[in-house]
Amino acid sequence: MREHKYRFWKDNTKEMLDLKQVLRYLVDIVTVFEGKYDNFKPLQYTGLKDKNGVEIYEADVVTFNDFDSLRTGGLTSDCIITGKVVFAYGMWIVKSNDNEHDLYQALINDEEFEVIGNIYENPELLLLEQSNG
Repeated sequence: MREHKYRFWKDNTKEMLDLKQVLRYLVDIVTVFEGKYDNFKPLQYTGLKDKNGVEIYEADVVTFNDFDSLRTGGLTSDCIITGKVVFAYGMWIVKSNDNEHDLYQALINDEEFEVIGNIYENPELLLLEQSNG
């Protein structure tokens, strides 16, 4: 059975919280998921870990080598992708500029796949996404 885990970004204090910390605020957890409590943004665990064993969550910023060009007969040089993890089309993807990459496929194909931060605590990492894309 898949593990369902969440962490929460508390917008007004700019901190990442786990479920126990959110419950200390005595917030009705249902209202958080329904979006009725704007201070908390729920971020779902993908069920995957990076090369360092770090759990990969929605809104994480990740970096990996794109080996698609090798499979399609293109250039053999490394293409480093930096992007944010989002849930779209019924699956987890890494969105970088105008490109989208299947998170599971990227993780399987690159042993150097790594979480380098998230869009809330490290917004400057989105600049890397723009410069690499």
